[in-house]
Amino acid sequence: MKNKLKLIIPFLLSVACSTYVEKDPAPEPENTDTSISLTEEPAILPDTVAIDPKLSPQEKIIAFKEKQLRLYSEVEATKGINPERFEKDTLIKFALKKNTPVKYGTTENVYPVATVFYLHYSDSTTFNNAFNNWMNCFGNDCTPIRFEEDMKAIKTTPSYTWINQDQLWMLHLCYQCEHKENDWNKWIDELDLLFGGKNTVRIETACGGPLKWK
Repeated sequence: MKNKLKLIIPFLLSVACSTYVEKDPAPEPENTDTSISLTEEPAILPDTVAIDPKLSPQEKIIAFKEKQLRLYSEVEATKGINPERFEKDTLIKFALKKNTPVKYGTTENVYPVATVFYLHYSDSTTFNNAFNNWMNCFGNDCTPIRFEEDMKAIKTTPSYTWINQDQLWMLHLCYQCEHKENDWNKWIDELDLLFGGKNTVRIETACGGPLKWK
């Protein structure tokens, strides 16, 4: 699967910022869908509740968000990433702010915020276009990166990215360097459990680097 991703499109494009759940216009089919509605307000899931791994990727990320609302509150998602600029079938984007503060160096009362992006594509052409443009413009300074090549340094904030070409989706989690003292490991472990696997590749970046492929 990883070999399929070795495509390069030499475009360098800037980052867009917005806050929404977006679906491209399409003819309205007969309503036989049993998935979770994006407009409903389901009950908050306790952080001890396991999310059903048999759910679709879209249902998983919605359930993941609901689960975090016991300890976090939703805020405006002001950050953006390169793939938002390109054609996609679905975009789910949200930011969650922790209800309790952490300490960053000598600074008290820092409330950590993480932004999550889930993007789904209708076909391999639109997926590859978004993916390859992202590889040519990654991080805060629009740095080109190469598939499966780690980097010692890159100007970017901490982030985790899961990519699955077979199912045509990408998932991205990021937060500010000053919010790294929060324990994000529970989030990463659960997202790995829900979205990881042999058909998924992962990119991990620390504040200022390194960048590592998993």
